[in-house]
Amino acid sequence: MDKDNIIKYWLESASHDQETADALFAAKKYSWSLFIWQLVVEKHLKALLVEKFDDSTPTIHDLYKLAKKLKLKLSVDQINNLKDITKFNIDARYEDYKHEFYKVATQAFTIKWIKIIRDFLLWLKKQS
Repeated sequence: MDKDNIIKYWLESASHDQETADALFAAKKYSWSLFIWQLVVEKHLKALLVEKFDDSTPTIHDLYKLAKKLKLKLSVDQINNLKDITKFNIDARYEDYKHEFYKVATQAFTIKWIKIIRDFLLWLKKQS
């Protein structure tokens, strides 16, 4: 795939995942919704990496590390948020964390984090 198609792939995949995350939220599957939202952020960061550096995307899921590779000027809050959002990937996936995350991922908690994620994605689009 050429650069434009790789970027298109990441962004279309992120858009599909965002629809899935919204459907999971509507179904009250809050922990899984947040898991998918983490993937949405990851895919947007990877698309921007390809756009800016014409590089293959790293096979990491750590959002802060991806943002560092982009040399983004992140606020302390953004750094902390990316580190917390990355945990949604682990907490929803692995059995030893899943039950605790399920208890934490209430509707209010999820609404709060979806807003943080949407705000970050809007900010990120301005960085390209």
